[in-house]
Amino acid sequence: REDGRHVPAHVSRPPLTRLSRRFQTPLRRLNVKFILALMVFFVVSVVGIFFLHRWQVDRNAGSLFTRAREALDAGRKNEALELLSRYVGMRPEDTDAYAEFSKLLLERAASPGAVRRDISRAYATLEAAVRKDPENELIRQRLAQFQLAIRRPGDAREHLLFLKERRKLTDAMAAGRD
Repeated sequence: REDGRHVPAHVSRPPLTRLSRRFQTPLRRLNVKFILALMVFFVVSVVGIFFLHRWQVDRNAGSLFTRAREALDAGRKNEALELLSRYVGMRPEDTDAYAEFSKLLLERAASPGAVRRDISRAYATLEAAVRKDPENELIRQRLAQFQLAIRRPGDAREHLLFLKERRKLTDAMAAGRD
């Protein structure tokens, strides 16, 4: 103290609390085994969740296609269109489903109440269907007819020429067999 009087140590300092004692101890060592085990658990969990999700998506995709077929058979085209949209989003490699989806979109775009969004969606989907399955003449013919209907004859010409060449080749092959 500044006044010169001697005060015992236990009186001059406040007693250590439980919290302050804890912070006076040296740093503890990091439990490396625990951290490694935690990291391994985390990685295994993430990989497991990824594969579980993939399995569930595959399983659900099949049921979406089945439900879309049932809705189409029952005449509920809007519901079938929505279900097929979700299905081809999950399985874009299924060209038959994509062709069916594009056909439904084309029907919606040709309906009297079609809006610009329906027409552009049908056009984009038909283009994608032709890119996915360029050998499918029916889809290509639908796309060419749709392009003519929306006043895009230049684009339609390309597909019509392809179909014309294909038919010439098919006719020549058929004549060669006879």
